[in-house]
Amino acid sequence: ETKLYPRKVYCYNSVISNLRHFLQRPGFAQKCELSRGRDIPDGFLVDIFDGRIWKEWQYVDGEPYLALPRNYAFMLNVDWFQPFKHSLYSVGALYMVLMNLPRSERFKPENVFLVGVIPGPHEPKHNINSYLQPLVAELNSLWKDGISVKKHGSTENEKFHAALLCVGCDIPAARKVCGFTGHGSNKGCSKCKKFFPGSVGTKIDFSGFEPCPSRSNNEHRQEAQEILNQTSAGDCSRLEQQYGTRYTELMLLPYFDCVRFHIIDPMHNLFTGTAKHVMKNVWLDSDKPLLEKKDLEKIQEKMDKLKVPASVGRMPKKIENSYGGFTADQWKSFTILFSIYALWNLLPSADLELWRDFVLACSCLCSPVITETKVLLAHSYLLKFCQSFEQLYGKHRVTPNMHLHSHLADCVLDFGPVYSFWLFSFERYNGILGEYGTNQRAVEIQLMCKFTSSQFVNDLPLPVAFQSVFKPLLNKLNSKQSGSLHEQSLAEQDHVSRDIIQCSLLSTGPVQTSGEFAKTFHLYTCCGPS
Repeated sequence: ETKLYPRKVYCYNSVISNLRHFLQRPGFAQKCELSRGRDIPDGFLVDIFDGRIWKEWQYVDGEPYLALPRNYAFMLNVDWFQPFKHSLYSVGALYMVLMNLPRSERFKPENVFLVGVIPGPHEPKHNINSYLQPLVAELNSLWKDGISVKKHGSTENEKFHAALLCVGCDIPAARKVCGFTGHGSNKGCSKCKKFFPGSVGTKIDFSGFEPCPSRSNNEHRQEAQEILNQTSAGDCSRLEQQYGTRYTELMLLPYFDCVRFHIIDPMHNLFTGTAKHVMKNVWLDSDKPLLEKKDLEKIQEKMDKLKVPASVGRMPKKIENSYGGFTADQWKSFTILFSIYALWNLLPSADLELWRDFVLACSCLCSPVITETKVLLAHSYLLKFCQSFEQLYGKHRVTPNMHLHSHLADCVLDFGPVYSFWLFSFERYNGILGEYGTNQRAVEIQLMCKFTSSQFVNDLPLPVAFQSVFKPLLNKLNSKQSGSLHEQSLAEQDHVSRDIIQCSLLSTGPVQTSGEFAKTFHLYTCCGPS
């Protein structure tokens, strides 16, 4: 008898069941409605609710959508990471968050949907349509029919609907998810109709920052349908090269705009993209270096003398080793806060003035609260930087990230400040999944189980007996703090309580526990997310 076994296992975690579970938490649905009481002056962007997309989706085809309660919007992220050190094995993760939640709650571990874990060992080349199929089916169900949920403390079922309004990924993943070809195949932009001359075997010319016509959703869908109608793989490939378009399962969502709903991530675009390229590939060029080893040592000496508050994060180190081991956050802090001071009297004046335009643009864009005027000012700084870069260093130094700078302003105007949609939070979850211990067999299943188990534990309510003991202690500690530390303490109060309980149980002395707490702790240690 012949038995068929799957070559790979795709772990998929139902969005509908997760959303139903989240809505049954105490106070979760109320947090999703907090945005309705906001009073923000015109022209200010404080969160995603102030962007053009959110405002336009208050009414869809004349019918209220986000203007009504219990109608939600999702943000999707797809990324790949290596779960093993010193290994080329790579797995993908699909995350989703509810954009209705306040920014302080949106990316917390208990509120993140780990939708799926894409099996390795390598990243898919052109698209991930087979992995998007179950997600699209559930999103269509949430859009058309919705789900009935009995909220915590309610006696009647209520109807909830949801739609996918944002895809936040790095450039390669965004092309796979939203149906665009990459720079290496047909050299086109996913936001406009600019195509870059060159071929795979020769140097591609990404220069030129003149305005280009924008892509449209209807045209993008028509091109994808024309490609699907072809009867041979050669014709499909030819049209993909011509249009810069591929079919994606997200086109089955009738409302989804593949062009407008995917963002240019500022973290990859500005800091690990252009900032890293300029400092490592241009200024440290082996042929005509602007900075030498002794200059990097002087920069490190300047940085070591600085005393900065802890809120800045980890100070950049190993600058003398060509900025070795910089994280994205260190690139951000070094670029915005320290680079002009560190490079003073080391770079030629023309190069420093060029870099100053880039720093000013980053400083404007990375404000937690930004005005529409400031967005346009940052856009002008970026265009000036890109044009000066092309003149000073040559066309061959221009990268595709620099062309995408011209689309950052539209992303901010559509989705609010960069804090609302950039990928620092999702990258953190890649690190969390990568740190989970596995037996290196069926890694994807273990990562999904460990993440959902952790969410299950965090959802368990604290026992009443221990709340009465530890709440006064926590309140006393919080009363001595103020400002952001006080807010952070209140937000993490339940997590601290659980840590105290676990430490008490692991202590050598006797622990007085009630029957209720003993039962709850048994659930903590023995049960999974079933």
